[in-house]
Amino acid sequence: MTTDIDDLIREGSTGLSPDGLGALEAAVWQRVNRHHARATAGRLQAGALVIALMVGAVGGGVMVRDEPHADAELHVLTVEAGLSPFGLTGDVG
Repeated sequence: MTTDIDDLIREGSTGLSPDGLGALEAAVWQRVNRHHARATAGRLQAGALVIALMVGAVGGGVMVRDEPHADAELHVLTVEAGLSPFGLTGDVG
């Protein structure tokens, strides 16, 4: 595989008229522009993702409130359920 640009141009332009070389150059620049457009779109998507994560993290942190918890109506499902006298009946056989 050759990497010399002159050889690549010579191989790609065989049988082309001078107008054909202009078309070849236009095609090359179109590909370059497409590549730059894709790269720009990728950077914009990455930036939007970072901003969305930051907004989510800040919004989640701000929206969390430290409210006192009211006593639960079902004491069976609370942490203090082990201290309930009803917990002792499980040991009686």
